[in-house]
Amino acid sequence: GMLEGYNFSVRGGSERFSFFASADQNFERGVFFNNQNGRKSGPFNVQFTPLDNFDGALSVGYSQINTQLPLNDNASNGLLRNAYRGEPGRDANWEPGYLNLAPREINQVDNVTDDDRFMMSLTGSYRPAEWFTSRLIVGVDQLARLAYDFVRRDTTGRAPFGQSAANGAIDRRRADNKQYTIDFANTVDIDVNEDWSSATSLGMQFNARRYHAVSGSGEGLVA
Repeated sequence: GMLEGYNFSVRGGSERFSFFASADQNFERGVFFNNQNGRKSGPFNVQFTPLDNFDGALSVGYSQINTQLPLNDNASNGLLRNAYRGEPGRDANWEPGYLNLAPREINQVDNVTDDDRFMMSLTGSYRPAEWFTSRLIVGVDQLARLAYDFVRRDTTGRAPFGQSAANGAIDRRRADNKQYTIDFANTVDIDVNEDWSSATSLGMQFNARRYHAVSGSGEGLVA
């Protein structure tokens, strides 16, 4: 298939500040009729040290992925499986060389998944004394996924995907997955002597996850 990709990045900063940002776009078309994958992404990172005893970092990322897959693999009506099981001289239901459905019918299936993902993390470290450090990390990860299958109305009168889908069928599923994390720790460092040192940490961690999914299907399309 065809591969196509573009990338843009920029970085800069000073003694107490630095940043990096990039944008990527990639597209891949498979060897089958309805097979492709597209991706757009853009990370952004910032590091800053406003004070000698305080530093922080911010990381943000976003990606958008579109994937279209053909009816294939081990599916009973898949393209390769029907081609492998076809026999020369054998009466074919739809097209010579294929056991069951032919490419014309198989390629009518539209199976697409869209992903939108956003990630962010913020880190801060504070050192009021050489032996004491406080660190806080906050993170967010959000993924929204939409998957849908579509079969157009049958115009042959033979219902290749069954009578229930002969008048067209559509199935949509949407899932939202959100995760939140907070990590806080205080660390005390003590040098016992030139050969021994100790580090004692006390902190807490919080994790939360929210998942929501909804699906719907319909049969008998107007057009």
